[in-house]
Amino acid sequence: MYTVKKWGSTAVLGVSLIALAAGLAAFAANPVDAPRVSADTIEAAPPVAVTPAVASPTEMLVTPEALQQMVSLRVAHLRHVGPTTECMAKVVYHEAANQALSGQLAVAQVILNRTGGGPTFPTSVCGVVNQTGQFFKTRTFKVPHGDVARWRTAVAVAMVAQEKRLAQVAPGALFYHAAYVKPAWSHQHQRIAQIGDQIFYR
Repeated sequence: MYTVKKWGSTAVLGVSLIALAAGLAAFAANPVDAPRVSADTIEAAPPVAVTPAVASPTEMLVTPEALQQMVSLRVAHLRHVGPTTECMAKVVYHEAANQALSGQLAVAQVILNRTGGGPTFPTSVCGVVNQTGQFFKTRTFKVPHGDVARWRTAVAVAMVAQEKRLAQVAPGALFYHAAYVKPAWSHQHQRIAQIGDQIFYR
């Protein structure tokens, strides 16, 4: 038994310890009063949303090696080309076939960005590329028969863009133009980057 000199007596503490010991013994002998959580209760509990301090990236950085590998793989296994991919590929081919793959991907990503760009743009890829005053009417555009290799590359780039596995080359870009011209609208938008011979804006 412990002695607490402050109290001036050991009797009170002794009684307290005895009472505590009795209470613990009663609890051990009759544990049914303790709260329990069943397996069913655990499984039925709703998931708790946890927001990480730093979001994990879901997209790969665009490196020339990674992009080349992805494009080459799709060119090698190219079969059927759907209408959405064809619409995008025609713009990529027409606007950027003479650019590096990163420049071609940037053009394709502009099209995708426009599909979510609010009321100014249509919500579909084909709607965006055929919008009056923007790109051109893809139905009337014919790919030259002697340029199959560059067409297949444009198709592959369009596929890669739609998969959204690579980060954006010019993040959030909605507009672009050739570097050798300066359209009147360019000062109204934020310049993001120059990729090859093209300048991109948001």
